[in-house]
Amino acid sequence: MSLRGIVYARVSTDKQAERETPIESQISQCLKYAQEKGIEVVAIFKDEGISGSTDKRPQFQQAISYAVKNNVDCFIVFDTSRFARNREDAIYYKRLLRKNGIELHYVVTPLPDDPVSSYLTEGIFELLDEYYTLMIKKHTLRGIEESIKKRIYPKNKCPVGYKVVKGEDGKGRIYKDEETSHIYLKILTLFRRGLGALEIAHYLNRELGTDEWNKKKILRVLKNPLYKGIIEYGEIKVYFEDLRYISDEEWGKIQKELQRRHKEEKGRHKAKMFFVGLLKCGRCGSAMTTRTGKGKGGLYFYYVCYNRLHRKCKQEILPAHKVDEFLSKEILDYILNEQTLQELTARLKETIQKASNNFLEREKELREEKEKIENQINNLIKAITAGIDPHTVKDELNRLQAIKDKISAELSHIKNLKTLNVAPRINPAQVRAVFEELVASNDYRRIRSFFKTLIKEIVYDNKTFDIQYSPALFVIEGNQGRVTGLEPATRGSTVHCSTS
Repeated sequence: MSLRGIVYARVSTDKQAERETPIESQISQCLKYAQEKGIEVVAIFKDEGISGSTDKRPQFQQAISYAVKNNVDCFIVFDTSRFARNREDAIYYKRLLRKNGIELHYVVTPLPDDPVSSYLTEGIFELLDEYYTLMIKKHTLRGIEESIKKRIYPKNKCPVGYKVVKGEDGKGRIYKDEETSHIYLKILTLFRRGLGALEIAHYLNRELGTDEWNKKKILRVLKNPLYKGIIEYGEIKVYFEDLRYISDEEWGKIQKELQRRHKEEKGRHKAKMFFVGLLKCGRCGSAMTTRTGKGKGGLYFYYVCYNRLHRKCKQEILPAHKVDEFLSKEILDYILNEQTLQELTARLKETIQKASNNFLEREKELREEKEKIENQINNLIKAITAGIDPHTVKDELNRLQAIKDKISAELSHIKNLKTLNVAPRINPAQVRAVFEELVASNDYRRIRSFFKTLIKEIVYDNKTFDIQYSPALFVIEGNQGRVTGLEPATRGSTVHCSTS
């Protein structure tokens, strides 16, 4: 009965196929080798344009899977580098093949018959393959650096203010572009005046009669070190004085200002607004989003209909400080009456006690589950100690450990909550004082969260707010979700607010 085998071939790039051993030539020589050894080839797999330094090769993975599932006898490759250029991957997949009784054959680098010599020889070949990969990377980067030193720009497109001019050798070299330099200088001027990237993009599109500029493109220009004369490509940096537009000091100031604006912008628009996400336009149904503006008094905050920004609605713009002050008073006056506070106090005591009971039950479940997971982990460790291949259980060990860590974190969370969930002595006056103190504080994130538990939505039109209350959820976070407190009846409240 003849041996059954598969053939695997690989080239990293088209250039390698031309310079070294083309993939069809590899397959041809592997088939010839199989014929001479009396091996029946039942399948052929090939990866093109993928490096051997990674095992993320589709055809390679299919070849391994096919070989194992179909009980083939031989896995044939042209040489050690075609199988893997990463020693760790080579060791792992060779062990997997041998474990399933599959012998690995190298056509042009046959190994000695003596097992010890074969092992050493194969190891040397693998180290050389890995070294070769590292040297290719090093020489490639060196080649790119030499090209940059000759002004050859390494990216597909150069930024505004520069142009690529082809020389007699047909290669494009980068120089300043006098025709577009004014655009970069205009970007700088507008940025120094305090305009944001989006505003600058809108200005350029309007002035130049185009739509190519956007926020991301402006930010890429402002962050590009090329404008201080440095071409960067990964770790490679090459300096050209004649490519410089601004000094190192000025460029550094721009980067610091960008960082400052980014931190401010992350929460700026809703930093001092209570009802973000709750206000809706009564004319078109769109959300009332947030915007800021600058005036003599500093920074101002506004609620504005989203469709108004796109000229699809004529809803008026609302000053945030007036709206927040008016609505918060109306809502608190409705909620913080004597009857509501008494009911809230009773509900809080009841739900805290229920929460404590839930925590005890959940804690017991988690401890039992954790014990089972620990037993499974110990069994796998014993199997490894007994000689099982660690690679075969690595994923399962990681999965079980992740579950254990998650359970431990939840147990720790419950422990902390149990210390907090002692039923307090609450009276209505204390509850009212807490709410009023919260709204008067500067903790806007908590204020917004508080109102979102009370309000479903607020619809505004013609100087009128229609407040739709929803069940209030006074949250105690735990493993079971939320603990529900007072549930006032949903009602609509029409109130009036002057925005003049």
